[in-house]
Amino acid sequence: MHIHVVPNRGSPPTVLLRESYREGHKVCKRTLANLSSLSAAQIAAMRAALRDEAWPPVAQSFEITASPAHGHAQAVALAMQRVGFASLIASKPCRECDVVLAMVAARILAPHPKLAARHLSAGGLVLYDLSSSYVEGTTCPLARLGYSRDGTKGLLQGQLRLAHRWARLPGGGVGV
Repeated sequence: MHIHVVPNRGSPPTVLLRESYREGHKVCKRTLANLSSLSAAQIAAMRAALRDEAWPPVAQSFEITASPAHGHAQAVALAMQRVGFASLIASKPCRECDVVLAMVAARILAPHPKLAARHLSAGGLVLYDLSSSYVEGTTCPLARLGYSRDGTKGLLQGQLRLAHRWARLPGGGVGV
């Protein structure tokens, strides 16, 4: 393979990636790709790659402009792995287990979520609602056997929790 530059009268030249092959005694060329849209530096890099020239180390090719901290997240993940925290959540690996582990790790790393500061204020009123319902079948990963507030026995239960924020209005009233 080689790079072939074809001049174009008043236009920029066409740059082609070509391959040479023989048909009997005749040498033929096959065009594999049109590289005209690439920059001169990219074409030079492709030429160097086709010639098996040595590449500079990757570290010299890039400049690090920003690097967000990740050590604390890695430390929490490693600690959770060492104590076998995933086995407390589920008996075998699954997507739901991964989501729960991520939520726990996020809570450890940032214990004061931004939403609490935005939606709750000192002296505010929060109402909490708990609803439960029995589940037909046995494949729901969120349902568990437990106390049935509905009075049905021996069936899996699913629970839904809702928190409502209420604000005290001037004059003593309450609004959503």
